[in-house]
Amino acid sequence: MRNKFLQKVLKEIPEETKIFVALYTDIVLRVNQLLDIKGFSQKDLAKKLDKRPSEINRWLKGEHNLTLKTIAKLQNVLEADIINVPISLNFTTVTKGKSASFTVYKNKPALGYNNTLNFEKPTAIDFKTTKRIELKAS
Repeated sequence: MRNKFLQKVLKEIPEETKIFVALYTDIVLRVNQLLDIKGFSQKDLAKKLDKRPSEINRWLKGEHNLTLKTIAKLQNVLEADIINVPISLNFTTVTKGKSASFTVYKNKPALGYNNTLNFEKPTAIDFKTTKRIELKAS
């Protein structure tokens, strides 16, 4: 009986709420991942952002709605992207001449991020052969 009740409740949750929860979870997981990589504690992050540790704790528990400005500050302090916005670009492979569609993220090394791969020419990876493919915009 609980299962049917739970299913009914879940059906009544608006889709945008489900999306919000999923996105917020992804952001919190990414911030925690970056804290681990950088060797920062929540207290270290609070100090770098000039915030109280309790506020950082609320952010990472989902008790506070993160603004884009807050996320930008986090990206700046952690020196890594937290949100990637995909754009769709069409390329033609040089070697095979076939049209292919790739999802490209607008990761830019504007802030000097060390975790961004930069190739001299647009490149993709063929995951079957694990070889780089030089691309030309079509």
